[in-house]
Amino acid sequence: MSKISNFLSTDPYVDFYEVTDTNGIAIWGGGDPVEAIEFFRQSIGSRLFVTSWNEEGDDAKLIGVPIEITKLITATISNSMERAQQWR
Repeated sequence: MSKISNFLSTDPYVDFYEVTDTNGIAIWGGGDPVEAIEFFRQSIGSRLFVTSWNEEGDDAKLIGVPIEITKLITATISNSMERAQQWR
């Protein structure tokens, strides 16, 4: 079985989130997942990616490839809104 990557691991990796516009141009990037979601929600038609980086001193090296999490985040937001409607 291959090694499973965990974004919340204790490895010396740093997660980086990036919001892109409909043309794939980065419009926001950073390490705070809450801020990433907030910016994603403000930008209609945007896409959200996460990457993991290995930081050693001043250098950072990309680990793997960018993973698009747009559908996951959109489904989570939709599900949360549906649950909120149940309590009204």
